Amino acid sequence: MRTSRRPNRLLRPAVAIMLTAALSASTVAVPTARAATDKIDRLTFGIGADETQANVAWQTSRTGAQYLEYWKTSSPDDKQRVESERGPHEALMTGLEPDTEYAYRVGSDRAGWTDEYTFTTDSGDDSWNFLAFADAQIGVDTKVKEQAAAWDKAVNTATSEHPDASFIMHLGDQIEGWGSATAQTKAFTAPEKLRSYRLGVLRGNHETYTAKRHFNDAFYLPNEENDSGNYFFTYNNVLFIGLDSNASKSDEIAQHAEFVQNAIDEHGAEADWVIVGFHHAPFSQGTHYTDDDVVRLREELTPKLSDAGVDLVLSGHDHIYTRSHLMEGAEPVIPEGAAKAGDVLIPDENQVLYVTSTTATGGKYYDFQDKDGNTHPRIREEYAADLAHDSTARWRQDYNPDYTSVEVSPEALKLTTYNINTPYVVDQVTLQKKNAEVPEEEPTTTPEETPTATTSAEPTKPSDAGTATVTTTATATETTKSEPEVITTTVSSEKTVTSTVTTVEDTVVTSTSTQTSPTTKEVEVTKTVPTTVEKTLTNASTVEGSTTITKTTTAQEPSVDTKQAGSSTAGIIFTVLGVLAALLAVIAGALTYLHPQLVQQVRDYFNI
Repeated sequence: MRTSRRPNRLLRPAVAIMLTAALSASTVAVPTARAATDKIDRLTFGIGADETQANVAWQTSRTGAQYLEYWKTSSPDDKQRVESERGPHEALMTGLEPDTEYAYRVGSDRAGWTDEYTFTTDSGDDSWNFLAFADAQIGVDTKVKEQAAAWDKAVNTATSEHPDASFIMHLGDQIEGWGSATAQTKAFTAPEKLRSYRLGVLRGNHETYTAKRHFNDAFYLPNEENDSGNYFFTYNNVLFIGLDSNASKSDEIAQHAEFVQNAIDEHGAEADWVIVGFHHAPFSQGTHYTDDDVVRLREELTPKLSDAGVDLVLSGHDHIYTRSHLMEGAEPVIPEGAAKAGDVLIPDENQVLYVTSTTATGGKYYDFQDKDGNTHPRIREEYAADLAHDSTARWRQDYNPDYTSVEVSPEALKLTTYNINTPYVVDQVTLQKKNAEVPEEEPTTTPEETPTATTSAEPTKPSDAGTATVTTTATATETTKSEPEVITTTVSSEKTVTSTVTTVEDTVVTSTSTQTSPTTKEVEVTKTVPTTVEKTLTNASTVEGSTTITKTTTAQEPSVDTKQAGSSTAGIIFTVLGVLAALLAVIAGALTYLHPQLVQQVRDYFNI
């Protein structure tokens, strides 16, 4: 007996409604910027063709014309209105003046209006800064909510630490692509701070895993060549050129090179610097280094960028921080000394610096891949000096999301890359023009090497003290001579500064730690103490820079009258050892309680 299919067809609308409701419910938890109307979303405050412009794109479920209104906050009655006839909507602000606060909103009386958002233009001179991120890639493993929160934190952290930033560049893979691209795009555009900082983006490979309209409708590319994803804009004294590196066949690479050359020919003379951005990093220590498309970009595009006079290339894709040497095409210009944080590079003609950012949200990371194609999970830079590519000056994989602040002046580009979830600097490098007059800085030293007058300092965030101090206090009766005290300080490598204050009875122990490259420094301190006096000795050792300090103090034994010591010496020694053992146990217990992650990291590192 054949069963009728009609009831199934009748059920389809109900099933569709239930599925729609379920999908909608799955996106409710995604944080979105608060707005006066829920009829408008995916609002993007974008970069314009130059510093006097800003683009606003938005999407809505309502039909009909909508508007962008913007005005100086000092003149609220003098509103400029730009009409957008149909969605997805887009409108352009023009005539923005330097050092001025503006307000704007979008919508209509019929659809409702968004809240009023404000932004402030920079001073318009040739010294300013912008922020660079890469690979937010919201939606990895379908974790839209978690990565949306991480992206919101990344934007908030970077703009809080650099509130004067002129705009934000995101270097591709805004979303995962697989899954709900609408929810992912909504989450990427959601951070409230993105309403106040103009945003520029690149098309990454994950933008190709979903319909092209999701990218095109959400983001405006000024001076775009047809629908190629290649575009440029000028901002103060920088010409920025964005390329769609998904187009990586030889003929497409030739078109990229022509686009770059034409943009520089037409606008490069007005700029102090030319910065190019494209998603696929040609030089990195990640696993994409050997991909066919990346190899072609490295071999065929980088020589053209050198010939064109590009200064800096920013990329993502490999989820591992990598800074190249100065490159002449695909060939590195290797300096005499080892690269370090704080390097100042003075390029010759046709030399380009390449910087690859890691992920801004931590959805996924790629392990270090050596020049033979082998991966090394959790290996540290100092242990892989002979394994890196010849093109690599520095790399770091600390499995922590990063962002980069780029400070621009006519004389230099200074790039400082920060961890987002910790107060540490990943790397710092400066591109400086030849014969540039730059202010002299006090000579400082990095924790990575012995102090010299010409050593650059390991950079630290302004909010964190760059000094680590270990202080011990004790009261004793001793007889000493004017003998030098030798203090050996071992500075270990990389990251982590954790300050802990533990009080045990009347003893206070303060410890500060950071990991940096192992270096041993010996300092002679001459201390004169009158013979046989009772006094409080305070021994404080300070090392410049964020450092982990393992302090070993070797001092000449005080001369003691053996007749006075007598048979009580052994008892005193055992008492002191007992107190020290108890103190160490309390400190270990406090660290275990307050910083279980640090203890686990130590256990993992030493395989305990």
